Amino acid sequence: MPRDDLHCPQPGICDFATEYGPALFAVDPKKQWHSSRKFVTVTPCCSDDFFWLRYPNVHDSKTYALSVQRCLERLIALMYKLELSLPKWGACLAGQSMGAYMALEMGRAIPEATAAIVALAPCFDAYRLEHLARRLVNVPTWIMIGRNDSLCSFEECASLALYMRNLDAKCIRLTSRGIKGHSEVGKQLDKSRMYDWMLEQLNR
Repeated sequence: MPRDDLHCPQPGICDFATEYGPALFAVDPKKQWHSSRKFVTVTPCCSDDFFWLRYPNVHDSKTYALSVQRCLERLIALMYKLELSLPKWGACLAGQSMGAYMALEMGRAIPEATAAIVALAPCFDAYRLEHLARRLVNVPTWIMIGRNDSLCSFEECASLALYMRNLDAKCIRLTSRGIKGHSEVGKQLDKSRMYDWMLEQLNR
């Protein structure tokens, strides 16, 4: 398939194969040891019209895009149908910024099918944090965000972590040390510890 903007405007995993993250680790022989290679990695991209599970593509949009949720559920089901993974393991959801919002929102929607969530500098509705905490109480969740993040709120992420802790959540982690800005949190995708942690949740 042509990769130019006219024929394929949305990036895919191939676009990142020489840059960073799981896509790079899948093709770089020097990264054969990396923990991400123990996962089946799927990197969907939403259209320009959507903010993942919201419509239209604005930060405070109110309409929930159920069709996008169903599409993501079918992608997960396809992994099981192809026997690339097993339903009993569940899906690990990870993302950065609006992708982290997607991970939290999907975890809220299908907590029983979610094995773990890693949310890097997520944005979420402040008024829904308590509801989100109740939905994720049995889903191991790791939130990473810098205290001085200029795009997403550290305070809201900390509030979510506190809500979950007060509900005696199965596992909730909040990391800010060593993370300066919004974009820098993406460097966590290059580190094995994130994937090692998700593997630990699968093995429990």
